[in-house]
Amino acid sequence: MAAPMVMIFRRISLKFVSAGVLKVSGPTVQKLHPHCIRKYTTPRRQSSTLPAEGSRSPKWELMSAVCLERYPVVSQDRQDIEEEYWNLLKTTELENSLLSDHEMQVIQDKEKMVKKQSGAIEDDDDTELVSALDLEDQYTEELNQFIPASRKSDIDDLRSIQRKLMDKLVLLVKCRVGDQSLWMMPQETRQDGETMRQAADRVLFSQCGMHEMWRSRLFGNAPCAFYKYVYPPAVQEESKCKGAKVFFYKARLLSGDIQINQNIIKDYAWVTLSEMDKYLTPSYLDTVRKFILPVSIPDEQV
Repeated sequence: MAAPMVMIFRRISLKFVSAGVLKVSGPTVQKLHPHCIRKYTTPRRQSSTLPAEGSRSPKWELMSAVCLERYPVVSQDRQDIEEEYWNLLKTTELENSLLSDHEMQVIQDKEKMVKKQSGAIEDDDDTELVSALDLEDQYTEELNQFIPASRKSDIDDLRSIQRKLMDKLVLLVKCRVGDQSLWMMPQETRQDGETMRQAADRVLFSQCGMHEMWRSRLFGNAPCAFYKYVYPPAVQEESKCKGAKVFFYKARLLSGDIQINQNIIKDYAWVTLSEMDKYLTPSYLDTVRKFILPVSIPDEQV
């Protein structure tokens, strides 16, 4: 059975009149298949996405925080697999290396001593020579008297950068947030006209002391992590902001020691990554662990 044909108007002019009545003029007729009919509908009026006047979105403060790290001073103790590999390298190097000048001199002195004992050469009593073996005995005695310094620090002061010499230390400060005192990384609000990187430089200068006393290096112009938190109601009312959006920058302590600004910071501590759970809130700690790499892999994960 053939598909039904419908009649449409072509080149028509439509004039909308009241009550939805259409007035058609100049019609021409053409037959068209139903599947080719295009439905024309008047567009619906879309609701505006702009907020109503007086109902603006909440304002957030932009802050730059600095993760100031003191890198390990001494290398960590080798693990078992590292010790085995180290011994293998020493054995391979010893087997494939050439003799040094001292080792060549030791061989020559031994050959000369054998010839003297056998009478092949005359012993010159007038000349007193110091053989390489005598020097080796002297060096060994001096080495046995040498006592190396301890690789582990006994300092328990959390404010000292001389603690935990094998680990990486991170600076945490205790600041006032509303009616609470919270531990966090040094941070400050970005001021008008400055970039987030410039705000991070200002944090190091204003909270950690003058740069003449210590040297640091701030890495990159882009932050390495992001975190936001909501202010307590009292702080929201005072600052007219819902909370803070914090952008973290990483920095390294090169030399010297910091001098904390006591007008801003109540307390501070140099802590390792494993000690941070005693100071930071769980959500803040989760963010920090994403951009601070551990110095070594725990033994249970090897």
